[in-house]
Parts: sequence; structure tokens; C-alpha cells
Amino acid sequence: MAEKLLEKIDSPKDLKQLKIEQLKDLSDEIREMLLHTCSVNGGHIGANLGVVELSVALHYVFNSPEDKFLFDTSHQSYTHKILTGRKKYFHTICIPKGIPRFTVRGETEHDHWSAGHASTALSGAMGMAEARKRNKKEYEVIAITGDGALGGGMCYEALNNIGYNQTNMLIILNDNKMSISPNVGAMYKHLKKLSMVADEKIPRREVGTIFEKMGIYYFGPIDGHNVEKLVEELERMKDLPGPKLLHVLTTKGKGMHYMEKDKARWHEHAAFDIETGEPIKKGPTSVEKVAVKALIELAEKDKDIVGITAAMPAGTGLIEFGEKFPERFYDVGIAEEHAVTFAAGLAAEKAKPFVVIYSPFLQRAFDQIAHDVALQQLPVKLMVPKAAITGDGPTQGGILDFSYLRIIPHMIVMAPKDENELRHMIKTALDYDKGPISLRYPKGNPIGAEIDKEMKALEIGKGELIKEGKDISLISIGFMLKEALEVAELLKKEGIEAEVINARFAKPLDEKLILDSLKKTGRGITLEENILAGGFGSAVLEMLEEKNITNILIDRVGAPDGYIDYDSPASIKKQYEMDTESIVKKAKALVKK
Repeated sequence: MAEKLLEKIDSPKDLKQLKIEQLKDLSDEIREMLLHTCSVNGGHIGANLGVVELSVALHYVFNSPEDKFLFDTSHQSYTHKILTGRKKYFHTICIPKGIPRFTVRGETEHDHWSAGHASTALSGAMGMAEARKRNKKEYEVIAITGDGALGGGMCYEALNNIGYNQTNMLIILNDNKMSISPNVGAMYKHLKKLSMVADEKIPRREVGTIFEKMGIYYFGPIDGHNVEKLVEELERMKDLPGPKLLHVLTTKGKGMHYMEKDKARWHEHAAFDIETGEPIKKGPTSVEKVAVKALIELAEKDKDIVGITAAMPAGTGLIEFGEKFPERFYDVGIAEEHAVTFAAGLAAEKAKPFVVIYSPFLQRAFDQIAHDVALQQLPVKLMVPKAAITGDGPTQGGILDFSYLRIIPHMIVMAPKDENELRHMIKTALDYDKGPISLRYPKGNPIGAEIDKEMKALEIGKGELIKEGKDISLISIGFMLKEALEVAELLKKEGIEAEVINARFAKPLDEKLILDSLKKTGRGITLEENILAGGFGSAVLEMLEEKNITNILIDRVGAPDGYIDYDSPASIKKQYEMDTESIVKKAKALVKK
């Protein structure tokens, strides 16, 4: 049996020993490795199957690590990882403590840029290319964008500056007509017209490009799965001075018919059967779907409700809202900033916009929330999924939103204890018309709470006493109530009576409820799945300081001052003393004081 080509490849230098006609077979072997690993571990399989030949060609032509590759939405970097010394560890991708599923600057000498969000590679690459000139160095800078990233406004800011400065760099536009869901926007209509040139449906002379008008040399479009053609074109372009862009047409999920047929579902997927595409394990309805189902129920009765997302209709679950109310649904592409200000405009004219964006992505729209929404006290409703410790890397965990939303004037900040209360908070957001309001909820499976038939608005700033006690107050917000109740039960066995509060609101606080409890017990612990700096616990401390209350002992449980690496959520909570056992120890120590 002949030795596989991939067995000989441990670095880009090894790749260059192959003949160009061997690259197709190598690409097939890499595709096989991707399928085998992701079928077991899950991961961003669709995007990566689409860039195998492109990644091989780039490493064949350029010289990594001297030449610098920057991947936009770097979930498309699996082949890059395989070719740059991580082949033997690739089986650990997407599992706790495994190699990162995104690029991480400094992970190896071949990794020059960290990215989990889209639309950052062009600006970063321009900076590196201009620094190279200042430092009188000689190397290539290559930005690989696409997979929806070109829908983000930051790309246009970068293109405008790159063309004006005539920065010597190469832009690869990976055009697979998708971000997570199908791409939207005028730019992608333009790219579609350009792709008709490749199909010989219209002559090249009839289509001018926005890139050329910006002063960027445009080449293509070419077949992104013809590795020999890619190598030929890259060799031709690499010594040209100034900014140049190669438009590459790829297919998301390339090689697997069920992925090519349903590209959105296969952007990222859990473990699956390679032959059938069926998931290995089917979980219960996600918290995200519970939230969207509630929004749909309300929208059936209120025709002013509008749903908005930023290239995430599937991930947020809002796709079901769009199917039900297509005329009231907007996917604005990877443009979180625009999504929020667009919602502000809708709210200014009496619509009731619900903006549904993941917590780690909503932070990109901080200024728009502050300046365009809160300053004008417009009743934009922010639904913030994936707001929790997720375990899938520093760019994907939602541990900052309490902090960055709480500091914005006029903002209401809510978090439910379970999926039933989540439904009530969506109704609360609908009824609130005095300004912006937000509710955060975690990714994943519901707790299993009993669902009330009717949704009812909660009183703004009103928490809930769950369990009475006299020795210590456990003041929880969000799904951390589960740990709070477990802690109370364990303390009870040791003769310690814990009072448990479901705060519901990080802003405004239920000051009376919290103060009455703390004055009774003399000590308390706040519990949240947010960074401690500026979070819910900080709000409680600020309240005590404002009221000049100094005789109460407070400890806080939450995420650390740092970015959380890949691991299981349970392991992360244990590491940062956010698990039940660690909180029990904190409580016992406080009671002893």
C-alpha cells in the first residue's frame, strides 16, 4: 500500500517538496482527515472543506512563517493548522484542552493573528504590511477574507485605506456565497455578477469592480478547488507591487453532498455520521429556540415586532422567526454595529425591534448602543444569547455583557434563572417603552423548568426571594441559581441556613430585597457568569458603598480578569471557583468570620 502524501508533511517546507500535480491528491487526503476528525469532535466542518485547496496553494507558493497569513473568521484555518506542524495533534481540535479551533497569535511560529470575529484581517494585515516597510523588512502579508466577513463595515474602512495608501499586500477573497447563512447585501450581489464572468455568462469588460475603483488590483474570479490553477495565479501575482486581490470561488462543504445541499446547517456541526450526515447524539431543544419561540408567540399578536440578527439566523434560532414573518425579519450580515443603529431607527418610528446577537459579538456594537440607542432613550430590545462560560475559546464566551451594558445610561439589564423566566423577560422587554432593555441567556440546553402557559411582564428592578435563611445570603443572577440552590442544600446539612435570592436585574438592582437580606445575615456571596470587573457583584458593592454600609461581608463568584481558554464549562467553573463545591467553601469561610 502506497504511503499517503500527508504522512510526509510536517511543515510548509515539506509541502514544497511535492510536485504540483500531487497537490490534488494531498487535498483529498486533508479533506478525509477533516471529515474523520470533525465527525467525532464536531467543529466548523463546512467552511474548512471549502478552503482545502486554497490553503494548500497558499502554503505551496508562500513561505510561512516568514510570510504572514491572517485569517478572517479564522474558523476556516483547519488546513493551515494541519500543514504547519499540528497534524499529529489535529484529532484534539474542538475538544477540551485540545488545539484551538480558531487562530491564536503565537500558538506556533506560523500564527500571527488571533481572530474569532469577522472582518478584522484586512486592517490587521495592512498594519503589518506598513510596519514591514517602516522596519525595512522583506516578507509577504496575505489576508484571507470571505466566508461572510466582507459584509462587515470594518472591511470597507480597510479597503478604502489600503487602496489610498497603495499598501503592498495580497487579499484573498474566499467567495463561498455564505457567512453562516447565505450572504446578504449589495456587495454580494456585485460578487455574484463577477462570478458570472468565471462561468462565461458575461464578458469581463462589462463588469467593473469596486476594488479597482478603490485602487486595488483585482484578479479572478477563479475556481477555488483547482489547486494547480490557484498555484499558477498566486505565483503570477506575488511579485506584483501594491495592493492586489484574488477572487476565489469555493463551495462550503465541498465533497459532501448533504453539506453542499444545506450549507447553513453545516457551517458548524456537532459529531455526525459521515455516511448519512445524521448527528450522533440529538439533544433537547436549545435555550435559544425557547427564546425565539416566545418571541414568535408575541409577534403573532403584535404586528410591530421586528426581528434583527447579524448573519446569525441559525445560531440564534431567529431563522424560525424569519420563516414565520419574512416581512418583519432582517439579517443584516456580519454588521453588528449597523444592526443596532438600524434598530434605533425602527424604534424611533414606533416599531418594536428585537436585536438578537451573541454576547461576544454584541460587544462590537458598544458605541452604537451607547450613542444611537441609549442617548436617545429608544426602546430597542437586545436579546443576548451565548452569555455564559461556553468553553469554546476566548473569543466565543459571553462573559463581558453585564459589564459593558450596565455602564450605559438608561439601559435595563436582565438575566433569567431558567427558560421559563426567560420567556417572561421577553414579554417584559416588549412592554418596556422608556428606553433600551437587554436580557442575556446562555448557549445550550435548558434546565428543564416547567413552562407557564402565559407570558407575563416582570416589574422592572424586582428580584425574587427563593429561599429564606439567617446565616448567609446567596445572591444569584441568571442560570447560576442552579449552583446557588445546590450550595444552600449542602450548607443545610452542616447546619448553615442560606437565604437564596434570584436577582433577575443587574440594573436596576432590587436594593430593598438585597439589603434586607444582607442586613439580616450580615454576609453574602454574589453569583454570576460574567467577568467580576464591573459585573453584577460590582453593582452590589457599589450599592453598599453609596449607602455607606460597611459592616457586611461580601464575596463574589464570577469569571476572572482574563480571557478564558478552551475547556469544558464544568472544568472552567471549577478552575475559577465557580462550581458548587468551591462556593460552599467560600460560604463556610464567610460564616466563620
